[in-house]
Amino acid sequence: MMRFVGFFMAMLFFAKGLDAQFLISRTYGAPGTFNEGAGVVKTDDGGYLIAGSTGGWGSVNGDVLLIRTDTLGNQLWAKIYGGVYTEKAVEFIALQDGNFLIGALTNESENGDYSIWLLKIDIDGNVLRSQFVGTDAWDIIKGLDEGADGSIVVSALSYAQPFPNGGHLLVKLDADGNELWRRTVSDADGQLAGGVVIDLEGNVVTVGATYDTFYENHAMAVSKFSATGNFIWQQSYNTSNDDYFTDVCLGPDSSILVCGSTTYNDTTIQGRIFKYDKEGNVMLYNETETNNRLLFSDISYWPGDSSLIIGTIYDEIGSDQALLMKYGADFLFKCSAIGPGIFESAVGDVSTADNSFLFCGTSSDYTPGLFSIFFMKLDPFTCLGSYDFQLHTETVDDNNIEVYPNPNLGSFMLSGIENSARIHLYDALGRLRKCIVDNTGTAIQVSSENLESGIYFIRISSETGKELGTKRFSIIR
Repeated sequence: MMRFVGFFMAMLFFAKGLDAQFLISRTYGAPGTFNEGAGVVKTDDGGYLIAGSTGGWGSVNGDVLLIRTDTLGNQLWAKIYGGVYTEKAVEFIALQDGNFLIGALTNESENGDYSIWLLKIDIDGNVLRSQFVGTDAWDIIKGLDEGADGSIVVSALSYAQPFPNGGHLLVKLDADGNELWRRTVSDADGQLAGGVVIDLEGNVVTVGATYDTFYENHAMAVSKFSATGNFIWQQSYNTSNDDYFTDVCLGPDSSILVCGSTTYNDTTIQGRIFKYDKEGNVMLYNETETNNRLLFSDISYWPGDSSLIIGTIYDEIGSDQALLMKYGADFLFKCSAIGPGIFESAVGDVSTADNSFLFCGTSSDYTPGLFSIFFMKLDPFTCLGSYDFQLHTETVDDNNIEVYPNPNLGSFMLSGIENSARIHLYDALGRLRKCIVDNTGTAIQVSSENLESGIYFIRISSETGKELGTKRFSIIR
């Protein structure tokens, strides 16, 4: 049974079986070169702005790229920003005044090292403000957020003193770009920087990692500062391995939601998510396991059904895949969707007013050495498609699950399921054709009259994502 499930999921990946869940799925960029996605926002006219980087269109060493699309994702125009050196977009946010802010790294600044470059633009791509932020040493932007008063906070990895091996730097600017204060998260050596968010009271919460002298590795760290830059608290979490937080967002009731990963070795990385109250006390915790590398890169709160969306990078069959995961408010795994492509690196997450979900990233576009920006809009039904990340630790026994009659005319009963379940129906090519959520009991009536004759598979999972079984059946018209 386990071998069959592994083969079946592999078939799904290559058949791009979850395409039906994507309302928009497009790639952009100059052909024959590298293009990397950094973020996507929705514009007031219903279209989208996508920020990234490109090595094409006359760029020498890489420039910041901005693409504007219509409501269907069709490209309207593309503009590049930068000089003869290297620029790379890292963060992209919409501002309250109707404009937009790109956070990039560049070595165009006067110190010759990598610096933080903030580029404020309007909806037509016109530059409203361009400024360098940081120290006279290497500074690499990792997070960016806007407060209710229009202030901006930047989180960066800095190699300025006293951090010759890397430290965590915070810089706060007013709405006009004037620096209000800067802080280092800790004075210990060997810090790592991650995302940042400003809460409703104006406090600044940032994540990363701090060096643990006992284990001689990194521990996950979340820190809170007041609106004026005063240190409030820091909480850390550590195992005997390297642990680091990558992103943070605000949840309900002033809670703080954080994602990160633990590195056990070069091939095994596990995702972790935490929920803290505003005083820094742990409220919920979850570790998502897999036999491969699972990097949690982005987290956002989705008020539509009080669940979480995790943007991740997932290693499967020797290649990276963009993976979007959905958790309930109780942090129990619900379901996931896997982006198409051989190499995917999801880096953005924005929920919209219509409860759709936007994310973009980088794809090899099936051409080794060449990379495109991908943009996807998902219509997240109750299920997005599901993958059980505990398959290697849990036994699967579907002897009690029955499909009858089999063969059938497209309507059948599914029995032997305990409690509520999620049922996914795939055709022989691995395409998802139907998703059912059942909360009633052990016998389920499934109606699929619109399906043509052929062989199909029913895949059943529990509320928590545990694999319950896979059944094969035939429809004969």
